[in-house]
Amino acid sequence: LLGPPVTHLPNPPAHAIENGLKDRGCSYDESSPQTSEACKCWQWYRLLWNVVVFPWACYFPDPMHFMESSTHYQVFLSHAFVSGLMYATAPWALAALPVAFFAYLVDNYCHHGLHKYHGPSLGSVTNCWRFFDVLARRPDITQLALHRRYGDIVRLGPNTLSFGNPAALGDIYGLNKGFVKSEFYPVQQALARGSRVKTLFSSTDEQYHTHLRKSVSSAFSMSALVKYEPAVDETTRKFLDQTDALFSTKRTVCDFAEWLQWYAFDVIGAITYSKHHGFIDNAEDVDGMVRYLGWIFSYVAPV
Repeated sequence: LLGPPVTHLPNPPAHAIENGLKDRGCSYDESSPQTSEACKCWQWYRLLWNVVVFPWACYFPDPMHFMESSTHYQVFLSHAFVSGLMYATAPWALAALPVAFFAYLVDNYCHHGLHKYHGPSLGSVTNCWRFFDVLARRPDITQLALHRRYGDIVRLGPNTLSFGNPAALGDIYGLNKGFVKSEFYPVQQALARGSRVKTLFSSTDEQYHTHLRKSVSSAFSMSALVKYEPAVDETTRKFLDQTDALFSTKRTVCDFAEWLQWYAFDVIGAITYSKHHGFIDNAEDVDGMVRYLGWIFSYVAPV
């Protein structure tokens, strides 16, 4: 309502700082303060400028014009402001920071009444605990242990609950239930010409998702899926033949999780392009696609 905030305001001119310091009996040298008193004045003044003045000045209709006006500048950096606020407001503001931080933690703990659900103590007041848990790449193991300890509902963050009962699936994932996808999904949206590109997977807008789903739903009908069956059967036969040739006959160890993932990629390729990517034929991660997906999730999950 008051106009766009600015992203940068110039530091106050040296003569304004110097005048304010001299009023307090401090010596001032622009290159290097000569006395400890001058240093203290400078530090308090810069603190007030960045913490108190800057946020307030950002919301004038034309802040740059206001700050450049000599009359307003003299008032803004007057003896009362430099001398009074510098020695009175700043200490109180600093003393209030721990109180404000404690109030922030209490607000997180009681957020929407979620304090009645149990979970890690640190997770109830900050998302930092969940961030580092996800960053370790195995939150599934952590959450399984937490559910065994606390039950079906575990609080993982100030506004995050984990449900371990399958009966909750319908209430959470059903249409028009009031629950939307988390911020995990928009992070994965691609950019085109500076704008985000939403997909069925990454969109958090239910209306957009519904319209987009209608445009492709015919491709996933049962009659259409039956037509894909020959491509899946062919890939399956190749998968079994390669499994026998590479592992059963030679009695070598098979990373079956990775092997199945390669099979899935070749199935999708056969359905989409009528051609396998070559994962099974070459028994390797073609073009590092699977490795890249792992890297993407290692990034988007903590973010």
